[in-house]
Amino acid sequence: MLKNVDYQVREKKVIYFAGGCFWGVEAYFSRMLGVLGTEVGFVDIHSNFSDDNNITIDEKNLDNVYEQVCEMSKSGLNNRYIEAVKVEFDSDVVSKETLISRFGEIIDLDKIGEVQGPDQGFQYKTGYWDNATFIPAGSSHQDYLLKNPQGYCHIPLEKLRIKWPLIDKNVYKRLPSDELKKHLSDEQYKVTQLADTEIPFTGEYEENWQKGIYVDITSGEPLFLSNDKFQSGCGWPAFSQPIGGVDSSVIEENRDNSIPGRERVEVRSSSGNSHLGHVFRDGPEIDKDGNIKKRAVDLSADQETVNEFAQNAKMPETFTGLRYCINSAALRFVPKEDMERLGYGFLKSLVR
Repeated sequence: MLKNVDYQVREKKVIYFAGGCFWGVEAYFSRMLGVLGTEVGFVDIHSNFSDDNNITIDEKNLDNVYEQVCEMSKSGLNNRYIEAVKVEFDSDVVSKETLISRFGEIIDLDKIGEVQGPDQGFQYKTGYWDNATFIPAGSSHQDYLLKNPQGYCHIPLEKLRIKWPLIDKNVYKRLPSDELKKHLSDEQYKVTQLADTEIPFTGEYEENWQKGIYVDITSGEPLFLSNDKFQSGCGWPAFSQPIGGVDSSVIEENRDNSIPGRERVEVRSSSGNSHLGHVFRDGPEIDKDGNIKKRAVDLSADQETVNEFAQNAKMPETFTGLRYCINSAALRFVPKEDMERLGYGFLKSLVR
C-alpha cells in the first residue's frame, strides 16, 4: 500500500564503499537518485584492535591525511587505511541492496578485499561496510571531479554518465495475496491479480486531470505522471509513457494472447507484478510542425475530424505514439500537494 513517509523527518542511512581511487567512486555515487551526500576519506580497518606495529596517521592534521596515507603506502607501512566514500542515502528512495548492486557495476563483488583497477597498493583495496571508522580527506579531495572535470578517474566515463533509474524497485514491496484480499476491493483484486478489465467509462481516474502521480495500488510503486495522461476516448485512463520513459523499469511488458487472433501487449508493474492494462501503438503523435497526427480511437476518421478532436481533447506533454491503456482499479492517485508527505517528494519536480 502507500508508504506513509514524512520526508521532513526522514532518517539518513550510511554505507561506505571502497573501489579504488575515491575520486571516481564519489562521482559515480553522487549521480544516483536517493543519495543525499558523499564524502571521500579513509576507512581504518584496524581501528577496533590495537597493534603496536601499525603506524597511524596524525588525525590532528586532516588537511594532509591523503598525503600521509600515500607516503605510508609508498614506504610499505600502510596496512590499515583504505580509500573510501561515505554515502548518505534515503532508504525510501534507494535501498542499500541497490547501492551495492550499482557498486558491482564498477568492481567485481566476487573479489572484494582485493585491489582492482589500475591503482596498486593497500589503500586501493575494495570493500563495503555498514559501519566503519571513517577519516575524511582534505577539502581539496571532496567533489574532486566536479571541481576538476578533466581530472584522473579510473571509472569509464560512460559509467559516470549513466542514467540512473528513477524508481528503486527494492523499496516497494507487494503484499502477500491474503493481505491483498483484505486491503483491495473485489474489482481491484480481480484486475490486478486475475488480469480482469474494468467496464469502460466507469473507472475513478478516467476523467481525472489533477496534477500528481499514479502509483501501483498493491505496492505504492510510482508508475505514471499526470503530465503524460491524455484524453483518448477509449474509456480507460490513457498515458503516453510510464515514469522514466518508454524504456522505464517501472513496468514489464508481456505478450497477451487471451483473445484468439488478437495478440496484445500486457502491462504489469515491476515491483507488485500487478496487471495494469495494455499498451497500443495508436496514441497521439506530433509532427515537426507541432500538429497532432492521430489519436487513440477512430483512426479511420478523416484528418479534419482528428484535428477537431485534438483541439478539444487533453493531450500529453510527451508524444510517443503509444497509448498505455490502464485500469483505474490498478492505480492510486497521489495529488502533487500530498507527494512530499506520502514519500514521493523526490518525483515532485517532474509533475508540471
